[in-house]
Amino acid sequence: MSPYKLTIAIPTWNRNKALLRNLTELMPQLTTECELMVIDNCSDIPVETTIAGILNTYSGIKTRIIRNRYNVGGNANILRCYEQATTEWVWVMGDDDLPQKEAIERIFASIEKYPDSFCINFKVAWIVESIRTEPQRFTEMRTLLDQIGSLGELAFISAAVHKVSAYHDLFSIAYQFTNTNISHVILVLFALARQRGSVVLESSSIVVRPVPDDVINDSLLALGISNSLDLPFSGKDLLELKKALQKTERTWISFRGVIVSLLIEHCENNDNARLRIRLASVRRRYFTLGAFWKKWFYVTLAMLISISPGIASRGLGWIYRKLKPNSIKTRKMAPLNKTTY
Repeated sequence: MSPYKLTIAIPTWNRNKALLRNLTELMPQLTTECELMVIDNCSDIPVETTIAGILNTYSGIKTRIIRNRYNVGGNANILRCYEQATTEWVWVMGDDDLPQKEAIERIFASIEKYPDSFCINFKVAWIVESIRTEPQRFTEMRTLLDQIGSLGELAFISAAVHKVSAYHDLFSIAYQFTNTNISHVILVLFALARQRGSVVLESSSIVVRPVPDDVINDSLLALGISNSLDLPFSGKDLLELKKALQKTERTWISFRGVIVSLLIEHCENNDNARLRIRLASVRRRYFTLGAFWKKWFYVTLAMLISISPGIASRGLGWIYRKLKPNSIKTRKMAPLNKTTY
């Protein structure tokens, strides 16, 4: 039995400076009940060399650095954080996220308050405008999916702490469905379905989200998250999950965001064939969830425009310049094949 109560696990890949910034804010909060674990997904520069100084400064804190021999992909590396944690609870935290000043204190208070829970999800105000005036507790998967404003509330890894023992026999399913981009949410949903305890939606927050270096690729998220309808749940559970995905499309992974991300990527690589294939995939796998004819029409129109290289270079370029928000014109779109953790 580990003498520590909480593991703060940080998956990372090639964001050494962001990780150091994270630890600068996090380390002063850690207590003797905490263990820090960093899983380096085979970064070009081993993160151990970057963070050695701050770890020496806080030498009284138990730390583990695990370096993968190969890059296993961001989703798999996130799951490794849950798998490798030896404490009762784990907080998986993005390397580019910053903790609020009293995050650790808040986490321990919630753990003590909800001993029968296996997941405590803290408020994520920037993903969906959900008003959590007081904590909510759920023991059924369908009720949770019905009440949340978006799957984004569960998908943001840094917003929750988890009791690892609730997931001990669920990793094979989660690894099988890493293509959903929400494999850690799959752990939560299956644990609820198997009545391992409760999920608590807290009304307070533990993370401050900085502006990322790359724009999140909404098309990647849309194509991945729609694969969750292939999960081995009952028909009634899948219907509730589909409704949650429809809410997610309205509040988080929006139609506009998906189309803009595809156009940005297209105007950066000028590959018409790839654009048509991805538009067809998004139309088939994601936007049919809501079956809104306007969305189907615009996706089809973009596919038709992309057939002609001459028209595509002018027409899609014009749409790209009109739709791309000013706030991201100086930043690059995260490519579909990029590992983030």
